[in-house]
Amino acid sequence: MSCGRPVPGLEVAIVSPDTYDALGDDTVGEIWIAGWAVTTGVHGDQGNVRGKLYGHLRGDPERLYLRTGDLGFRHGGEIYISGRLKNVIIVRGQNYDAIDLEHVAERAHPAIRPGGAAAFPEEGALGEEVGVVCEVVDSCSDEELPAVAAAVQRRLGETFELRAQMIALVRPRSVPKTSSGKVQRAECARRLRSGAIEVRHRYPLAEDRPRASGPELRPMVRWLVARTVGVQAAEIDDHAPLSEYGLDSLRAEQLAGELAKVLGISVPETLVYDHPTIADLVQALE
Repeated sequence: MSCGRPVPGLEVAIVSPDTYDALGDDTVGEIWIAGWAVTTGVHGDQGNVRGKLYGHLRGDPERLYLRTGDLGFRHGGEIYISGRLKNVIIVRGQNYDAIDLEHVAERAHPAIRPGGAAAFPEEGALGEEVGVVCEVVDSCSDEELPAVAAAVQRRLGETFELRAQMIALVRPRSVPKTSSGKVQRAECARRLRSGAIEVRHRYPLAEDRPRASGPELRPMVRWLVARTVGVQAAEIDDHAPLSEYGLDSLRAEQLAGELAKVLGISVPETLVYDHPTIADLVQALE
């Protein structure tokens, strides 16, 4: 919904938060404000807060802008708010808004409580990935939990072509929120990692690595693929293209490196591209 046009005497710029360049119409960036209503600093501040709250457009060191932290765009001269900068999760150069991920996760399965999801950055083997916490109703049995987590993973893949590095299913009212009901994503991630939140089910589960020789080669390859793309080994069809499980070019290179390390042989980076299923890959390795 439009917030209207800037009032006289105030300048609103849509700015790239990475380059500090002003952006054109219909392009999402951080909203910066300059003019009579913007203070020049924070009382008693030694420069730490001011450096985060204020900025200069590239090429214009004179004019001081307040960095609102809001994301938005200009359309037809009017300003539209689209989210918060701190809620953006960047995965291999692609921006994902945590709120969008949460809305999709909440609707993936009836057992997930509305408003009970939190998405946040999660460190993975290839850098920043996505972690998701979902509250599930108490009536959901332990036997149903793997299907709930798999539904979340599947819906994220269908909607965003994205696989979560980790999905944790927790009890109701476990996701921390502010007094006004906003999800505290960073605090949720901190509590999860410290063990302060009881996890009923974590996806994917840790699986023991099979042996890497003889008839055990196929289970080993399947296990490495599963660990690379973040699914359970039992979910992977040996004859299905690995791209269906989220194996992109970066993960394919990572998988080739892991195969070389585990098997003690030289594995070309192109091997996974040329043999795109578990069955083909095992035959090539043999």
